Amino acid sequence: MEHREPPRIVSAEGRPRDLVADETDPPPRRFPRLPTPPSVRRLKPHGIAVVAAAALAGVAALVLLVSAIYRNTIAAVHAQPDYQIDFLDLTLVPDPPAWYRGGRSAFLNRVREESRFPQTFSVLDLDLAKLRKAFQLDCWVDEVGQVRKTGRNSVVIPLKFREPVALARFNRDVGQAVDVNGVLLPRAEIDLDAAAPLIYLQNFDRPVDPRLGTQSTNRLSTPPFGIEWHTQKSGHDAPAPDPQVATAVRLAAFLRGKIRSLSAPGRELFEVYIQALSGNYWVQVRRDLFLWSGPSESAESKKLSDEEKWVMLLDCVQNRPSAPHKTASYVFTRNGVK
Repeated sequence: MEHREPPRIVSAEGRPRDLVADETDPPPRRFPRLPTPPSVRRLKPHGIAVVAAAALAGVAALVLLVSAIYRNTIAAVHAQPDYQIDFLDLTLVPDPPAWYRGGRSAFLNRVREESRFPQTFSVLDLDLAKLRKAFQLDCWVDEVGQVRKTGRNSVVIPLKFREPVALARFNRDVGQAVDVNGVLLPRAEIDLDAAAPLIYLQNFDRPVDPRLGTQSTNRLSTPPFGIEWHTQKSGHDAPAPDPQVATAVRLAAFLRGKIRSLSAPGRELFEVYIQALSGNYWVQVRRDLFLWSGPSESAESKKLSDEEKWVMLLDCVQNRPSAPHKTASYVFTRNGVK
């Protein structure tokens, strides 16, 4: 029988494993272990929603933070003294007329109080339309131009002021002032000496408050300033601008201009009243009455202009002595007053 040895097992170094290892031999080489692959954890739908919500909240917080920083920065810039202005430092073009009692400061305080505008404010925050409206609502202002900023703390407001031409007179009581358009103005705010001469409107119907509509039957109700002179013919009629007053104030403006053009001694001769009686407009100087216009006016007088009538009136007042304690009535003709 044939005897065979079993095959030898060879190590990784090529040496038979059944041989006795020498002490000088290097230790056997081991293959490195493969790392364990990481496990992938999948988020559930609920977890995804939580993460998304947290991300959105973070973005929103960041936006709010940036917005707050921006607002605070803008507010800090606007609050700088270089951009602050006092309402009394607004530039008016022109300033109130000399006859306005109190002058520029009184007028600006009046506008600010009525409009409730702040005393001081930043030019950068200023709403020009709002400021313009504050002046438009004042009774003394006829027109407001384009309000504009002209510097860090400079604002210019172009204005056209209403000017009184007449004073309403009821019996012995002197009422409101009136401008050439029949707009009522506060007499207490006028320096009457500086505004002289003012023509008196005598025996016209008292103005009523048009805001009350057909309920304006109370003749003692005081209408607001800054609106036209309204009257009410009967309790069933709504208040309407008085056409007689409209005609009278136009005549008053004409006569006032002529009297102002005279020298000081000549002005003293004139204290003028305009009365509307039965549709006729009478001009009273001292105790003399002159029929200026109306249905009782002659055809000859109607052909005369206001300028021609003024020349005749001036000649009569300067050259004809007025009879004491006696009222004389005159009419205009081509040959003068009779």
